[in-house]
Amino acid sequence: MGAILLAAWLTACGTTVSETTGNVTGTVVISPCRPVERVGDPPCPPSAGVRVHFDGGPQSGATALTDATGTYLVSLTPGSYEVWAEGGIVKPRPVTVTVTPRQIVTLNLTVDSGIR
Repeated sequence: MGAILLAAWLTACGTTVSETTGNVTGTVVISPCRPVERVGDPPCPPSAGVRVHFDGGPQSGATALTDATGTYLVSLTPGSYEVWAEGGIVKPRPVTVTVTPRQIVTLNLTVDSGIR
């Protein structure tokens, strides 16, 4: 059901999943977002303006930028990609995502801010 709603939303926004590409979407959170986190504190919000990198697949070197809501969307050639987001002081560990034609993959990322 969620994939259907996302596909409808993407179509309404003028973005469609092509017959030969797939989409990867998600949010990026830079966390922790305060020096001391206590039980009951709100979670860190998604971060705007973060670059998300896609390496190792047919479109190696592709990037996406999170919007004002911390969400990114990229259309890629099918294949496996190592994905990482910029930000924070700790080098991010890449996450593998597999893109298939006409599919939408949701990949939410968290970046370590280094705040302790």
